[in-house]
Amino acid sequence: GRPAADAPSGLFGFTFYMLTGLHAAHVIGGLGALALTAARAGQGRYTPESRAGVDACAVYWHFLDVVWIVLFAVLWIGGI
Repeated sequence: GRPAADAPSGLFGFTFYMLTGLHAAHVIGGLGALALTAARAGQGRYTPESRAGVDACAVYWHFLDVVWIVLFAVLWIGGI
């Protein structure tokens, strides 16, 4: 394997690992919410009139999409 000295360090390393960890936490949390929503949908607990859980899950994923697209653009253009 590669020696530990090749691992990113300094501001770049901190930023890389912090954003990677935050991304992982949000994906894991979102997958949990998605699994719960899918289980409830499988039980027939949502109707066209009562679907707040489905809407909340969709809003969450769309929000994450926008946040990560913006972060990617800022980091790519900013050159961090």
